[in-house]
Amino acid sequence: LAHMHVAARDVAAAARLGARLAVDPSTSPMTRDSLAAAGRRALGPAGWSDAETTARREMVARTLERATVEPVRGVPRLRDTAGRVQTLASLTGDRPAVVIFWSRQCGYALEAAPALQ
Repeated sequence: LAHMHVAARDVAAAARLGARLAVDPSTSPMTRDSLAAAGRRALGPAGWSDAETTARREMVARTLERATVEPVRGVPRLRDTAGRVQTLASLTGDRPAVVIFWSRQCGYALEAAPALQ
């Protein structure tokens, strides 16, 4: 689709499609860098930043549309920041809790980690 936009001389539309690929966690860092360089040339730095922000919001919205809410069953155990193993209930008490799964290999998860307090 991006090649069709380029052939039609609509490089801005092609760059916006590239932004969708660039924010996809499965896209390799090398490909992401290439898409970003091409996007900045086509849209300018601010335009590329806007395209990435829009693509990221769209990806989050589409992901959440397919998300399911599931209660945690059993007695889940977690390791706290001091390295002690505790039950989820002992950490949260009677308060609702959100459990977030992430990976050390996921760049987006690592970027978001400081905000998870």
